[in-house]
Amino acid sequence: MRHELFGATGLFLAFSISAAAASPPGRRDQPEVRPTVSPTGALSDRDLLGIVLLTLEKRGDSFSADPAGRFVGRRFRITQTLKENGTRNEEADGSWSYDNRNHSMTFSVDDDQYHVMFASRRIGSYLGQNAFGVKARVLAYHDTSVVLVPRSESTTERLAPLSVVVGADSQTGRALSKSVRFVVEGEIVGNPSSVVTCDTHENPATIDDPVYEITESCSIGVQVDRIAFVDILTGITLKELVADRTPAHAWLPNPEWTHTPSDDDVTSFYPERARRREVSGRAEISCVVQAAGSLKECSVLSEEPSDQQFGEAALNLASLYSMAPRLADGTLSEGRSVRLPIRFQPPPR
Repeated sequence: MRHELFGATGLFLAFSISAAAASPPGRRDQPEVRPTVSPTGALSDRDLLGIVLLTLEKRGDSFSADPAGRFVGRRFRITQTLKENGTRNEEADGSWSYDNRNHSMTFSVDDDQYHVMFASRRIGSYLGQNAFGVKARVLAYHDTSVVLVPRSESTTERLAPLSVVVGADSQTGRALSKSVRFVVEGEIVGNPSSVVTCDTHENPATIDDPVYEITESCSIGVQVDRIAFVDILTGITLKELVADRTPAHAWLPNPEWTHTPSDDDVTSFYPERARRREVSGRAEISCVVQAAGSLKECSVLSEEPSDQQFGEAALNLASLYSMAPRLADGTLSEGRSVRLPIRFQPPPR
């Protein structure tokens, strides 16, 4: 099979595809991924890649329905290893950094588009030649990258950047850098005919860079419900953010409290790291009112700064709030949801 291409630098390459050639430095050939999807359970990274590959197989076939449409409503859960802050890894959204002076590990993620998998398949090799007769052995690859993109029409509230700081000596920090994962959970959403969208890009080979790439950059429309840092060895969730999907009618707009935390209570739960640095902050949590007026099922909606544990402090304070089972206008409070914005000021020395 003969092909003729013009490289980005104007090099003319004539080639015939063959199978044998060594991978270029820094590039690892990956086994071909078959487009299969688990019929039940939460979709994994590989399942989501399978959905994209099925879509690419049917692209251009006017007589076939979009195969991705049947996965609308399916739940997914992906996990990523973390990269060291400042290093480049396009498949990792979360990062870690270690503070040797304060003996602490920081885990963080800022973006709200999440990478799933990158598949690279070598499709052959060829002998390329430019206009001056210079020849080079060129490898040809077909790459597929997949990201999850929250659809604005289906997401009631964007999940805030996620960050957590944990105390750790160097040995513990090294272990955590390998065992902590970034987890994303949610649901596939969107119009069944446009769940997956892809752009195709060709990167022609040159004599200086003898790699010819066809890259499919694809996105899947999703609703993200939870992001978290989880230690897979212990099963402990270091920090999580959960999207607020509470219907508007379920909120109590003007809660009538019978008991709230005192200034001393707020001081007792003040994050130790923020106390030492005299950092102020705020957090907003949501909770469900129980029959007796106490709160349950609390989760952090937002916190600032995101790395000072004010969200955790607010969750601890939630047990000190209570309201009457029936409000002054006769409304029952049981089962309704409330938002609690809490401000933290550094306690006096």
